[in-house]
Amino acid sequence: MKSSVLNYFLMPDESETCLFGKENLVTRTIRIETRRPDEIILGINKDHQFKNMFLKIDTQGYDLEVFDGTSGCLNQIRGVQTEISVMPIYKNMPTFETSYKVFKSKGFEVSGLYSITESRFPHAVEFDCIYLLR
Repeated sequence: MKSSVLNYFLMPDESETCLFGKENLVTRTIRIETRRPDEIILGINKDHQFKNMFLKIDTQGYDLEVFDGTSGCLNQIRGVQTEISVMPIYKNMPTFETSYKVFKSKGFEVSGLYSITESRFPHAVEFDCIYLLR
């Protein structure tokens, strides 16, 4: 993207907001290798033996796919920080409601919501959401 903080796996969507305008434009496409988070976490855990993990996910609309990739170590995760959108800025990104339902179905409840796009006040676009295991 023109602004590297907006790099992502999904294409931009300005159908509901043009807040990011010229910054959310594709300038080049690169191929990257991805791995499941549970593979990485289980590998690190062999050396460090942790039991209570807080997972921060910031993948610009791809957070539920990342969270799904933690199924092999979900029993070690006690909290998650993820971005949830009330106005999509990427095509095919999950809605606020969908994200909430997924985390709730795995036993997490909302601990806090923090606006990411304060310059859009009083209209929200995205929030950082912190979930804690019930």
